[in-house]
This record gives sequence, structure tokens and C-alpha cells, in this order.
Amino acid sequence: MKILESIEDIKMQDLIKKIERWAIDRELDKTAEEMAELIIGISKDNIEGIKDSIGDVFVTLVIGNMIDEKLDIEKYYKYAKEDLNRRDIEDDKRAKIFGLAQDMMEVIRDEYYYDTLFHTLVDLVEIAEIHNLKFTDCVESAYDEIKDRKGKTIDGCF
Repeated sequence: MKILESIEDIKMQDLIKKIERWAIDRELDKTAEEMAELIIGISKDNIEGIKDSIGDVFVTLVIGNMIDEKLDIEKYYKYAKEDLNRRDIEDDKRAKIFGLAQDMMEVIRDEYYYDTLFHTLVDLVEIAEIHNLKFTDCVESAYDEIKDRKGKTIDGCF
């Protein structure tokens, strides 16, 4: 009987990994999509779009982190704020767009590892600061938008 239980345990571990991989793949797509919306908001100087997208990107990072690495995202957020306080903020639209594009490539290529989270968080916090937005307001706005959703995603559509 122990052998059968071991086979079932192994099967369950494999299924869990497959489910997690499925979720990560879809979340990576969502993160890239939200980053693209942020790039569009920055390029058009659309403050509401920027605020919305900053929060949305952060939400996808939290979900991806939860699924993938389970890193202490609060700690990385604090590091990002500290990093921001140690240097001058450069209000260069092209540089921000390029930085976000690099972040997007890192998320797609490397998933949600320390460097990816840290660089993206620094960029998000910095973009909020440049546009006179409070990062926590951006995140709270995104949370308020999703908190009551009860649906599910089918073929990539909620």
C-alpha cells in the first residue's frame, strides 16, 4: 500500500507543478501586458493611465511572486524605496520606457526572481514619484478595482 501512496504523492507533486507552471505562464503574459499599458501611459503623459498601470503591474508581480518564488515582496519594496532615496530621480521619458521594456523582457525570460522584482519595483516607485503619484495610492486603486471580482479566467479572458 505504501508504494501506491508514494506513486500518488509523486503524481500529485507533478500535477501541482503543472498547475503552478500554467498559472505562472498566464501571469507572465498579464505582467507584460500591464507593463505595455504603462509604457503607453507614459508615452502619452496620461496620469490616470500611469496610476492605474503602476498598480496593475504591482498586483501581477505580487501574484507571480506568490506562485513562483514566494519572496518577501514587502522587503523588496522597502529596498526599492531606499534605492530611490539614495539617488536623484531622472525624469527622462525615453529612459523610463526603455527601463520598463527591459523589465518586461526580464519578467518573461527570468520570471519573478530577486533582480526582476527589484528592478521593476524601483522603476514603478520612481515612475510614481516622477508623476507626483503616491505608489501606495496606485496599488490601492488597483486592489479596489479587483477586490470584489468573483469570476475566473477562461482562455486568457476574465
